[in-house]
Amino acid sequence: LWQDQERTSASVKQIAQAHIDSLSERIAAMQAMQRSLQTLVQCCHGDDRPDCPILDDLAAADEVSPRVS
Repeated sequence: LWQDQERTSASVKQIAQAHIDSLSERIAAMQAMQRSLQTLVQCCHGDDRPDCPILDDLAAADEVSPRVS
């Protein structure tokens, strides 16, 4: 954009705003993942038992929305 002498500041502003919006969505998604992981970590005993709420939750999520190969 900086090399295009014909560009308008309005078009640059629009592109920058689209990037801000995209970043905001990605940040919100990452914060939601962080909250989920924090909850799961708090539910995990972290001992020698084989049961693990973290793995159970991940397995359940995989069953709900299987990955496309």
